[in-house]
Amino acid sequence: MEVFRGGELVCRASVAETFLSRLRGLMLRAELKPEEGLLIEYSPRFRSRAVHSMFMRFPIDLVFLDSEKRVVDTATLRPWRFYDPGCDCRWVLELQEGAVEKRGIKKGDLLRFEMSERKRR
Repeated sequence: MEVFRGGELVCRASVAETFLSRLRGLMLRAELKPEEGLLIEYSPRFRSRAVHSMFMRFPIDLVFLDSEKRVVDTATLRPWRFYDPGCDCRWVLELQEGAVEKRGIKKGDLLRFEMSERKRR
């Protein structure tokens, strides 16, 4: 999945589609490259929007999006921590630490998702 802010590519994100892939997230990975991300869609069945960084080796930036894909919160999460945005959101995009600042992502920005070519095949 490619994620854009305006015409700028934010990242090429893997999509965590199952309960286990959402639970695992980025655990046990050695790194997250600048062009990579992980997109997690929250299940409407669960009220919690908290994110954890258990068993992670590096900090990450979090971008929380509402149902219109508008940024409602951002945060940096260090290993072995939890973060709850405290607001209603539908997705969280996990990025390399510093990506939010580098790309100028802020509350109110609108992101766009597009299926990448290699996923279409």
